[in-house]
Amino acid sequence: MTTNNTNVSISFELLENILTAGFSITTTRLLIGIIYVQDRADLWRSDDLYMAQPEEAETWEFGSELRKLVGPTKANSAAPLIKLIAEVQGSGLFDRIVMSDRNHRIHWRFSPAVHEKMALRWFSEAFALLNIEHVAACRTMETLNFYCRARNLRKHPIPEFVIPLDKRWCDSRRAVFKALTQVAGMIGTTFFIGLEWERRGEGTQRLRIRLRHKGTTWYPDKIRYWELNARVFKISVSGEMEIDGRDFRHYAIGNEDPAQVEANLRKNLPSRRK
Repeated sequence: MTTNNTNVSISFELLENILTAGFSITTTRLLIGIIYVQDRADLWRSDDLYMAQPEEAETWEFGSELRKLVGPTKANSAAPLIKLIAEVQGSGLFDRIVMSDRNHRIHWRFSPAVHEKMALRWFSEAFALLNIEHVAACRTMETLNFYCRARNLRKHPIPEFVIPLDKRWCDSRRAVFKALTQVAGMIGTTFFIGLEWERRGEGTQRLRIRLRHKGTTWYPDKIRYWELNARVFKISVSGEMEIDGRDFRHYAIGNEDPAQVEANLRKNLPSRRK
């Protein structure tokens, strides 16, 4: 399979189901690769009519080609694809997924539910536009998760998402910072992360992640508003640092003059009708 188009749009509802299913990073990347292959073959419905008979969209790909697309590229066997088939059993993603030709080819037929989610991607902003080469470069679930969520907000004027922490911050910090640094380089953004306390239940922590780059239109007071006692970090391709989240100067990006951040934020706001 050869193509110059390396992008694929995926329903974010479907993508989130995949990201939170507990699959391995290899299986998750291969799943996105399979969706990409089906998209290139024009086997999703792109109008308001769902694929009434998903068996009409059954297709296949050589395992070696799929691995070239999203990895693992060093694997010389069908083991990653056999593992994929085992992991997705009972997930509701496929009506059929099998290997053939001495495990050289993988055949699949997505379930009607997946076809419905993909059909709806064009009727809202609820889809992520992914670059398949970036997907292949994501070697951890943290990196792929952050990349997909950031790409879901690709055109949002005030992009922000929240991630609950299921481990202590001291045990999560290194992986989070490494993943976000990589994603910042992929999509050309700067991340501002607030380590906040949940005010319900037993008081677990969460990460509120905001993106700032050309085209974002953060209200000045909005970008520096965090929960009480939050710690705030800035992450870009240049590195990571803890900042004073109340000081506008720390929100400078690229070659921006820190003294001009507040003025630039206000200048970027959409004009209001009088």
